[in-house]
Amino acid sequence: MEITKHGLIVGFHTLTFTIQAPPDYVRYVAAGLVAPGHEDTAAWLPIGHGGRGYREIHLGPLGVKVYTLPVDGSDRCTLEIPGSAVDTISAEHLHDFATSLEQAGVRWWASRGDIYADHCPFTPKDLLGAFQRGDIRSVVKTTNARSWGWHQNGEGSTFTLGSRSSERYLRVYDARGYTRTELEFKGERARLVLREVLLSPPGEWAVRFLAHLRQFVDFVDASADTNISRAPLLAWWRAFVGGVEKAALHIAKPLPTLARVASWLRRQVAASVAMMEKADPYAFGDFLVNLLQTGREKLGPRHKLILAMNVPTATIAST
Repeated sequence: MEITKHGLIVGFHTLTFTIQAPPDYVRYVAAGLVAPGHEDTAAWLPIGHGGRGYREIHLGPLGVKVYTLPVDGSDRCTLEIPGSAVDTISAEHLHDFATSLEQAGVRWWASRGDIYADHCPFTPKDLLGAFQRGDIRSVVKTTNARSWGWHQNGEGSTFTLGSRSSERYLRVYDARGYTRTELEFKGERARLVLREVLLSPPGEWAVRFLAHLRQFVDFVDASADTNISRAPLLAWWRAFVGGVEKAALHIAKPLPTLARVASWLRRQVAASVAMMEKADPYAFGDFLVNLLQTGREKLGPRHKLILAMNVPTATIAST
């Protein structure tokens, strides 16, 4: 979608949907989205193995995958559309796909989506320089060395902001002689943001994308005000976002259950504890006693609230 005749273009790259409907229906609408006129579900190729919590995967037109038969026994399917396939879909057709599911009463949501803007009035190096000067206002903890990245090779340069494991991740890179700004959404934020965008007329997509981008990051003149929240936008960033205001979307993080805490301990801590036991099995008992005592001393309001919400009815799974 062109914002100006030769200027900014906004669109989607990778998209992943979860659709609560029978597999044949999901394959049918998926084929209709990427290959209209070729909706024959018999043309889908079973890959022969499952993944991502599903028992079966079918490969369709343009590399599109449909994951079916979830191990939890629910009736949902996941539709994964790679960038090469999304690039062939017009904004209007993608909008019609989302609205038709909505009108049919089908429950659906996006679990991953990359929205990009092309022909941006800056370069990745401009963002790197602003970041290094501290001319940035962001939800990301910019003092963390792992919160940003810079990559440069013969094909171009890339500036990144955020963590790949978080719900938002920014990539700004050279693409065929112009700058692409791409914001990756995952999890609950993908569910809410992509629903808002896809159900809106394509003519509104650019404004909505820029609003959510500004909620994630702004590049500002930090020297103009001691309070970074009042610092004015840098000229090239102001030219990019125009008069678009920040999105007001707020997502409260739910408190984890004891079962989820136990699962996290097994994934992240169990191997380290086992290593300590092997390193000195005779002193391991004392080590555990001291570890528990340290933990008790560090219990805070958040931990006590989780306990109050989960005990005595909650149980900790043993597997």
